[in-house]
Parts: sequence; C-alpha cells; structure tokens
Amino acid sequence: MSSRLKTTLFLLTVLCTFLAGALGGIGGAEALVAGLCGFTHPWNPKDGILFCISIMSILFAHEMGHYLACRYYGIAATFPMFIPMPIGPFGTLGALIRIKQPIPHRRALFDIGAAGPLAGILVAIPFAVAGLHLSTVSKIPDKAMIFGDPLILQGLNRCVFGHIPPGYDVFVHPFALAAWVGFFVTALNLLPIGQLDGGHVIYSLFGRKSRYFFASVAGLVLGLVLGKALQANYVVFLVIILIIGFRHPPTIYDFVPLDAKRKLLAFVILLCFILCFTPQPIKIIGH
Repeated sequence: MSSRLKTTLFLLTVLCTFLAGALGGIGGAEALVAGLCGFTHPWNPKDGILFCISIMSILFAHEMGHYLACRYYGIAATFPMFIPMPIGPFGTLGALIRIKQPIPHRRALFDIGAAGPLAGILVAIPFAVAGLHLSTVSKIPDKAMIFGDPLILQGLNRCVFGHIPPGYDVFVHPFALAAWVGFFVTALNLLPIGQLDGGHVIYSLFGRKSRYFFASVAGLVLGLVLGKALQANYVVFLVIILIIGFRHPPTIYDFVPLDAKRKLLAFVILLCFILCFTPQPIKIIGH
C-alpha cells in the first residue's frame, strides 16, 4: 500500500473521529443525511478535538507496540495504517500493521502479540483517569445510549465517584470515552482466535495444538450468543471469527518453547482481557 494512501486514510480517520466527538457520537455520514432531511444536531468542536487526540493516541500506541516489537526482532512490518469509519459513534474501525516476513519463533510471536495490547492499555488508563475527573454524574434520560463499563472502568469509576445511585450514570468526557473505546478494542484483539493478538499469544503457548483451543472458543461464543448470555451486538465476534478463521501460521523454528517469564506474562495478558471485556458493550434505552 502506497504511503499516499496511508496518509489519506490517516487524515480521513482524524476527520471522522473529530466529527464523531464533535457530534456527540453521531458519525459524519449520519449527520450529513440528517442535515439533508432538515434535522440538526448539537455541535461541539472542542469535544471533537479532544476525542480525536485521545482515540488516535491510544490506537497509535497499540499498533506501535506491535511495530516496535517487530523491529526489535528484525522483522519487516508496515507502519500503522488507520481505518476511518464515517458512520457510528467512534469514527474509526481501529488501526493495523502488516507483518511482511515470517516470525522466527514462538517467543518473538508472543512478544509481538502482547506488545500491542499492553501499550494500548498503558496509554488508555491515563486518558480514562483524566476523563473521569472531568466527567459528571447525572440522571439517565428516558432515551439514551448506555455504554457498559468493563471491570477496569468500573473500578476507576468507584475510585473517582464512589457509589452511583440507581437511575444515574457517568456522562463521560471525550477522554474517558476514548479510553472506553481503547479498552473495548483491546478486548476484541485479545480474543484467543486465529491471528488476533490473543491468537498470537495462544499459539505461542500451545503451538499447533492451539487449533483445538480456537475451535473451542468459537463454539463457546456461539453458544453464549445463542443462549443470550451475551448481548446481541456480540454477533460481531462471530463475524470476526468467521472472517479470521481458526488457523495460525507456524513460526520458522516452531519447536522453540516459551520461557517461564513469558508464561507468567501470559497470565497478565489474560488479566488484561478480563479487565477490558464487557458482556454488554452498548445498550439503547427508550427506543
């Protein structure tokens, strides 16, 4: 992919995230359609700038974690490429890099897979803390879009606000909303399937036997969705599973096992997934 196209996608993502923040979670394309139909929507460019800066920083840190880990091992990889999304509340589908060479061994695979989520979380947490201190607690209106908080945000909410009475919720500052998106993206990436970050970690732990683990996870998610233990919008997880598949390419020296230090760090990665995961990401009330 040419550098000109990457630059264009980056600038479009900046624009889309700015519009999403300035329009209070309404995508630029949706706002355009609403405007053509004669409807108006509140406009706050300051929120747009703050949301754009914070979400782009979190996504950039995540992908640079992968990129720098690749460079550490001398593996050619592309610079982060951002994906704009003109509809929806966030303005982006995230970012990615493309690894252009085979990975030498499972230790390198683990480091590359783990570096992104850890870097993203380390940047998201300060934005979450700052954003919550700038947020307010208000009564939930009759019609609203409620974001389900993962455990990490529930803990930070309690530290900042204490007990929140029933019928009230935290109306978050753009920094905190960007952190929520960052935690959600981390949870998605740490799904232990295929070539997601979680899939890299699982393959580095179990090697070619990981395909049985991938299939078990797919069956578990399918069962939870069909049993309605997970909200319907987790159907996106099933779509991701079907697109990515269960296969993970082997490393060159696949027989090299993980050392004890990396096995211990794998538990930290699991903890990150648990802290960032929410069974009900978005709920619409009063519609």
